[in-house]
Amino acid sequence: MDLAMYCLVGLVVVGALWIFTRTQETRKEPVPNVVVPRGFTAAELANYTGENGTVPYVSVKGTVFAVSREFYGPGNAYNAFAGVDASRHLGKVRVGRDECNADWTTLSFEHLQVLDEWEERFRAKYMPVGWFIPDASYYAKAKTLDP
Repeated sequence: MDLAMYCLVGLVVVGALWIFTRTQETRKEPVPNVVVPRGFTAAELANYTGENGTVPYVSVKGTVFAVSREFYGPGNAYNAFAGVDASRHLGKVRVGRDECNADWTTLSFEHLQVLDEWEERFRAKYMPVGWFIPDASYYAKAKTLDP
């Protein structure tokens, strides 16, 4: 290698070290926790209602979102949706738990359109943290409900 190549390599190394040390000096706050998406069964999702300081989670069309305590936390307007797959309720624009954790694909066309709008709102506003894992009761419950 000639002298020019050694100088070039040296400049790259010095530049990288300078950028690294400047980044470390300017970072004053801790790095936020990283969420690793995972699957949630109905029983696991039920642990995320906002009780005991947890962040409320709501499942919409199979995607689990971390939502705000302001609306979905204990004692707030939409807490009935926290800790469950609330797709059927959102599609029917009903607050409650009687149709939670039930297959949303059996909804009427009109309700599916409304549910699509809700899903867009959730995707625009909240961070997805995983996916809902349905079991046999999820599909069986839907068969007993009106579309």
